[in-house]
Amino acid sequence: MICLMSGCRLGSWLIAATLWLALACGGRVAVERGQSASAGRSAIDGAGGAGAAGSIGIAGSGAGRADADPPPLGEAGATSFVLSGLWFGYLEEFTFRDGTDDVWLSVGGGGGVSGQIRFGNSPVPPLATDAEAIYPPGVTNPSSDSLALAEGPYTGAWFTLLNPEFDGQHLQFDISRNEVFDSWCKLQTPYVSRDGYSCMPDWGSFGTADDCSQQDPTTLKLVPRSCFQLAMCYDWHACSCDGSGCTGSLKPTGHFDLSFEDLEADGSGAGFDDRLPKYKHHLHLTKLQADSPR
Repeated sequence: MICLMSGCRLGSWLIAATLWLALACGGRVAVERGQSASAGRSAIDGAGGAGAAGSIGIAGSGAGRADADPPPLGEAGATSFVLSGLWFGYLEEFTFRDGTDDVWLSVGGGGGVSGQIRFGNSPVPPLATDAEAIYPPGVTNPSSDSLALAEGPYTGAWFTLLNPEFDGQHLQFDISRNEVFDSWCKLQTPYVSRDGYSCMPDWGSFGTADDCSQQDPTTLKLVPRSCFQLAMCYDWHACSCDGSGCTGSLKPTGHFDLSFEDLEADGSGAGFDDRLPKYKHHLHLTKLQADSPR
């Protein structure tokens, strides 16, 4: 493996290379970090050739919501800048909870700008099935049971590009880390609260981290509650609810600013650390290309 950057970032690239090479029989190929656009095209041509079946993408992944369709295909053999397609790169000076710094950006074609962004190389989380259970897996710190999302977006999930603005070569958008809770929030019951609706009654809470309850103001009896539900509904505000149900909140928690030139993109991302929410990490992306499926 040839590395054109200081530090060589070998571990992350071994993960990415393994993922894409394992999928090569389906026509999926990765462009190594630091390769030129021509080198990237050569790698793709050597693996599949013109007209090879398959697509660039992540096997089994969803787009935006966990139960949505896979990301859209990139343009075949593009030699000038086209935004739509799949881009892969890394975030500087930040390591996600799965030990990587990888970033995947999928932008759809057609009118307007739409797409998703994914962090790390963890599996896409399964849909939630229990309204009271901790979700998604690994979202809490084992040592303290505190929510781990303060350390960055949940790895493996796809996040919708919110409020996108694109002027031809410059793209800005937001994300909401709470979007990963969408399937869990849909299992919750909406309750009228002082702010409109919430996924827990507005009764306050009692107990310890392992034994929580609320007091019904009508009967004055203590009602056992899931500590995770109380934390998510009261402290984290993970769900957005109305009279008909709840979904994962799409209130922005992070902002991205990227400039594109041919098959490369450079810019920044902010909102990865709650202690320094405005701190910007540099982000570098390279476009992955695929031959049109037969």
